[in-house]
Amino acid sequence: MSLQFRAALVALLAVAVLLAPSSRSFADAIEPALVAAVGVGLDRVAGPGGAPLVTVVGAGDGWAFGTAARPAPARETTPLALLFLAQRRGTGWEAALEGEPGFAAMLRRAPQGVADAETRGVLDSPARAASGEAQLGLPFGVGETWYFTGGPHPGGFDSAEIWSALDFAGSSGIVRAAREGVAFVPCPNLVKVYHADGFQTGYYHLADVSVANGQPVARGTPLGRTSEEVGCGGQAFGSHVHFWLMRGASLPIAGTAVGGWTAGLGAAPYQGCLTRGWRVECAGSGRIFNDGTVGAGALPRPELRNGSFESGDGPEPWERNGPCAASAALDPAGSREGQRYLAASSPGPGCLSVLQDVPAAPSAGATYRLAVWVRSADATPRRATLALWALGPATSVATALVDLDDAWRCGEVALPIDGAGYTGLRAELYLGSDGAYHFDAATLAQSDWPLCPPAQTDPPGPERQFLPQLQ
Repeated sequence: MSLQFRAALVALLAVAVLLAPSSRSFADAIEPALVAAVGVGLDRVAGPGGAPLVTVVGAGDGWAFGTAARPAPARETTPLALLFLAQRRGTGWEAALEGEPGFAAMLRRAPQGVADAETRGVLDSPARAASGEAQLGLPFGVGETWYFTGGPHPGGFDSAEIWSALDFAGSSGIVRAAREGVAFVPCPNLVKVYHADGFQTGYYHLADVSVANGQPVARGTPLGRTSEEVGCGGQAFGSHVHFWLMRGASLPIAGTAVGGWTAGLGAAPYQGCLTRGWRVECAGSGRIFNDGTVGAGALPRPELRNGSFESGDGPEPWERNGPCAASAALDPAGSREGQRYLAASSPGPGCLSVLQDVPAAPSAGATYRLAVWVRSADATPRRATLALWALGPATSVATALVDLDDAWRCGEVALPIDGAGYTGLRAELYLGSDGAYHFDAATLAQSDWPLCPPAQTDPPGPERQFLPQLQ
C-alpha cells in the first residue's frame, strides 16, 4: 500500500461526510479530494488542524456547497464552522470558505440549484457592508426569564482574545433565533444563523436541533434545547446555550445590545454584567427577562398625560365616566405636588370614575403599576378604589382600596401581564355614589418594585418628593 493511498484512506475514514436530503447529486461529495480541498481551506482560515466534518447541502454540475466544521479541542468551547463552495477542476476540487476573497466570486458563478435564493440573499446581499447594530433579540422566548450564566468570553475559533459569547440557561430550555436569517447545522449540537447584513449568530450545546441546513428562520424560531452536549468538541458544564456573535470573524460582544440589555466585560472570561437602564444583572446569578425588545430598543414606558393635573383647569386628557364633577383645583398650599390637584366627586347616579387610556402595548410577563396620592375632599372617612386595566380583544384588571381621611395617602395597584395580545392600558379612579376626592401625582410605570414610599402619610417639609415622575 502506497503512502499516498494510505493517507487518502485514513482521511476518508476519519472524516464524516454528511449528505443533506435536499441535494440533487452526491456522487462528487464522497470523493476524498473534495474533503481534502475543504480541509485545505480550513487550514488557510484557521491554521492546521484536525480532519473536517463536511456536510454537502447542494451539489450538481461539478459544484458542491455546504458546511465545513472542525471540532473544538477539549480545552476550547467553540468549534470552527464555516460555509464552503467547491468546483471540480479536472480530478480535484477548488474550494473557498466564507470570508475568503474567492468565496463571493464562486457564489456568483455557481449554478442556481447549488445554493438556493434564500441562502444567496444572506450571503451576497448589498447590505453586507452596512454598519450599525446587529438588532439582536434574546435567544429565548418572549415573556421568559432565564439565568445569565456566563458573561463575555471567547466564542469563536479565531481568537481567544475576542470575547464574543454569552451563556444563558432557562427552565423551558427552548433556544430561539435571535433574529431572522438562514440556519445551518455544521455539526451536532451547533446551529449557525446567517443574517442579511453580514452578521451571524451561533448557538452551541443544543439537543434536539429542530432546523435543517438552508432553512429560513424568523426571529424567535425554535432551534433546539439547551444541554451540555458537545457533539462538535469543546466542553460544557451544566445545561445552557453558548450564544455568540460574528461578522465573518468573531465580534466582541461587549457594548452590543441584546434584547435591550447591553453586555459589559468582567475582569476575567465568563464574568461581566448585562445592564438595562438602572438594572444590572451579573453572570452567575443574573436573571434576564425577555420583553421582546430588539437591539438597544427602549424600555417599555407607558405614559400618563397630565398625571400631575397641572395642565389647565380641566382634567383633560382624563375622561369622565358618567356625569361626574372633575376639575383641576388651584391650591398651592393644599396640593400634594405642584400647584394643582384633581377635585372629583359624584353628584348623583351614573357617575362612575375618572379614567385615562394609554395607547402603549404592555409586555407579556411584565408588571405595571398605577400609583396616585389621594385624600377625602371633606375629611369624611371613606375608601377610594383604584383600577389598572390591560385592554385588547380580552381584558384584565387589578384593583386596590385605599382608606382615606383628610391626609394625603399613596394608593397603588399592580397588574401582572399574563400573556401577549393586549394593546393598551387604562388607569381608572372610581368615585363611588357619594364620593368627593382629591387626586394628585398619578404615576404609571412598568416596575417590579412598589412606586409608593413606605410611609403612606404625607411627611412635612422638603421630603414630600417621593414618587418618580414620567417625563
